[in-house]
Amino acid sequence: MAILIPEVVQFAAGNTDFYEAAYDNYHNPSPEKETLLNKAFFAEVERKSGVSRDGLTLEAWMSHPSVQWVK
Repeated sequence: MAILIPEVVQFAAGNTDFYEAAYDNYHNPSPEKETLLNKAFFAEVERKSGVSRDGLTLEAWMSHPSVQWVK
């Protein structure tokens, strides 16, 4: 298990699988892990935003207010 800061664990609501995979890929990169991590990233954004990509183009999904990064 990766050592994650408490804020990441809280943000993940206890489901830290994606964040641990990202940590592992950072320290032990491979093309296979990168492909899986990319897929998992979009799944995590869907989970946290509550907005599914089904039926939407990537551009439409990314422009949804719940998906966008807000500073």
